Amino acid sequence: MEDRSRRDNIRILGIPENKEGSDMQAFLTSTLPKMISLDFDPLLEFQRAHRIGPKRSDNSSRPRPIIVCLLRHNQTCQILQVARNHGPFRIDQHKIRITADYSKETN
Repeated sequence: MEDRSRRDNIRILGIPENKEGSDMQAFLTSTLPKMISLDFDPLLEFQRAHRIGPKRSDNSSRPRPIIVCLLRHNQTCQILQVARNHGPFRIDQHKIRITADYSKETN
């Protein structure tokens, strides 16, 4: 049941902290289509997009994951299909992975 509620979510791993600036949705709207080489019609629309967990105080090199909930399920499927076939992607020498957001039990 929890996985069903997460079916429109994707998890993005590896984007450096503070790369998105103050507006995560604007960053993803401009970056995600370029990164995965996919044009969206209509444009990507988000219900929400945010990093998971509190900021790390140890200045670790591992950035927090980003959870994105897309408004359209077909766009979620398109992104995940491209990620399966052509990932991982790169942003400024950082390896980026895109996965489905499943519960701990499913993972």
